[in-house]
Amino acid sequence: MVMCLSRPQELLYLGVAILFLGLLTKPVDAQAPRQVAQRAFQSAVLITMEDASGKRISLASGFFVRSNVVATSLHVIKNATKGHVQLIGKSPRYPVAGIVGIDRERDLVLLSVLGPNAPPLPLGDTTDVAVGDEVYVVGNPQGLEGTFSQGLVSGIRRLDSGTLFQITAPISEGNSGGPVLDKQGRVIGVAFATLKTGQNLNFVVPAAYLLPLLALMSPPQSLAAAESAAPASDQRAELPKVITGVDGAEMLLVPAGVFLMGSDSSMGPFAYEDEQPAHRVFLDAYYIDKYEVTIELYAKFVKATNRSVQLVAQAIQVDGRKNPQLPVFATTWYDADAYCVWASKRLPTEAEWEKAARGTDGRVFPWGDQWHILGVASRRANGNKESEKPLPVGSFPDGASPYGVQDMAGNVSEWVADFYVPDYYRSSPEKNPKGPISGRRLGRGGSFAQPERNLRTSYRGAATRFARVDEMGFRCARDAAPK
Repeated sequence: MVMCLSRPQELLYLGVAILFLGLLTKPVDAQAPRQVAQRAFQSAVLITMEDASGKRISLASGFFVRSNVVATSLHVIKNATKGHVQLIGKSPRYPVAGIVGIDRERDLVLLSVLGPNAPPLPLGDTTDVAVGDEVYVVGNPQGLEGTFSQGLVSGIRRLDSGTLFQITAPISEGNSGGPVLDKQGRVIGVAFATLKTGQNLNFVVPAAYLLPLLALMSPPQSLAAAESAAPASDQRAELPKVITGVDGAEMLLVPAGVFLMGSDSSMGPFAYEDEQPAHRVFLDAYYIDKYEVTIELYAKFVKATNRSVQLVAQAIQVDGRKNPQLPVFATTWYDADAYCVWASKRLPTEAEWEKAARGTDGRVFPWGDQWHILGVASRRANGNKESEKPLPVGSFPDGASPYGVQDMAGNVSEWVADFYVPDYYRSSPEKNPKGPISGRRLGRGGSFAQPERNLRTSYRGAATRFARVDEMGFRCARDAAPK
């Protein structure tokens, strides 16, 4: 590949939510290509980067995403010590003040610019992107300002590092970092790279990966921060992606790295106070059960340990005979913990559960940012009154998380290892948080009986550890490597 250089006032929240949902469902009219281009040119920039001697080392593209903040590809600032941007068709040059957000794995960077209060381009919902969609690329190929190209989404590629869109619109040197827009003029991605050895092999980083950077922008750092050592390897090449636990359950690898945990008001009206603030968390690699623990598996545990659990045992005898693949429910926290220990595993931490559910692009639901996609949600989760009871695990494969983990929204809520304190996020550590040392116990993931707002990946629920709730189940985790 040749890179181009380039979540308490319930009624108040409900009112805001209704307004927000109204905005979401309001049709957005397609615009003529000329209108898309005119709007994009007000926010797109030509980026020139220089080394210490003042020699130009790259010409690239970018676009304003906030006042005085430009998004572009990380590789366009490689080895640069200074640079400036120019609005397309304008002569003033505005200095780059530093880096305010960086994602090395996806080749993205946010640059602070000492310049104009240019209008930011709106970001689109990349979960709606499909093969055949019409797209436009705005950039500066070979430094030629203001080029506007049209094409189609020709493929959606799922890689270890995430998703890439493949498009037919050309991307060449100087285009890298430029906005890729849909017919409504919304940014659906950042021009990334092209293969010179074939036709229509042009690739785009989805705009969703910009959201964690925008939510957690830092004070400007020098451009040298781009050259600092990348985080330690997540051992992706050394660890199998799928293993089988002692209990026979399939477990999936969640690689080491940083993800966005929690939520805030900028991420919609459902950001409850105990989810705030949104914050970056680093986790070591770990494995997590692909499915919630089933009645069938729990029955083996009860039989092997002679454990007396009246309500759960009743569920095993009644429901389990009909469908042993239902998630076990009415478990206390102690029941769940005891099972995981028996299976040589442990309950996942709250942070591990959330990362496994939402991935690293800050998505609201395991499959994306909208509950309904093309008017259909029931194919993705058992929640929001889609059903009045749990359903067999894995009934909604289209609702899998980015790592392939099933039923992270709905079906049954799931116990995690942590205690619950509402404001814990304000002081939680940045690396491998284990939760507070006392409190009630946490449940994550919502359930079949809960509304949409409680099925988000950042939603937190609490109960006493002795509570036996019909809607509560669990899954297990384990470290990926000895510690």
